[in-house]
Amino acid sequence: MNGMLAVSADAHRVLYSRANGASVLDVSGTVFPLPPPCPGWPLRPAFSPSSDQLLCTGEHAAFVQVTDGSTQTLPDTDPTLWRAIRWDASGPQAVGFGFSTDHELVQLLDVATAKARVLYETDDGLLDLANAAISNDGRRVAFWETRCVHSESFLSCQQTEARLKVVDTSTGRAATVASGAAGPGPILFSDDGARIAYLFQAGWGELHVRPVP
Repeated sequence: MNGMLAVSADAHRVLYSRANGASVLDVSGTVFPLPPPCPGWPLRPAFSPSSDQLLCTGEHAAFVQVTDGSTQTLPDTDPTLWRAIRWDASGPQAVGFGFSTDHELVQLLDVATAKARVLYETDDGLLDLANAAISNDGRRVAFWETRCVHSESFLSCQQTEARLKVVDTSTGRAATVASGAAGPGPILFSDDGARIAYLFQAGWGELHVRPVP
């Protein structure tokens, strides 16, 4: 797909895609072609804080050096289940989903070392595996959990409710920020992490913005 995929934090470099592959445009006008693949799925590539590297996801995750195109394949943590990335001076972190015998999990992963920490375990709910977000300071993670609120039998649910959860990554405390019968949609924290925007996917979708508790 042609178009812009990512912008560095200092706005000095832009990753864009054309039919013949992806390239990085520097503010100086220099263009750095990138080796394939650096797909925009499940997450768009992310620049390092210094903008000299990219984190590319897909079936496997890799660091790509912008200036020479060299790559470093990262330990396998199933990046197809990653749904959000943040990258600061301490390294990149990813929010991913996982599964245990009886529960679905929300995990915070150290991308470079593949160490994972479970932030949340479902009880009688199911995770929406399409959307998650992490605040810029890494203190909060948001995701959707869907629960059955009216069932006719053990195997039949007549009405579900989507609940927007926010977890404090330090304490593990989870709070329900919003809920509704409409389908869950994209989530985004404000730059300071004090507010959260989310979309309910009913009709044309309803955009909501509210403070984070």
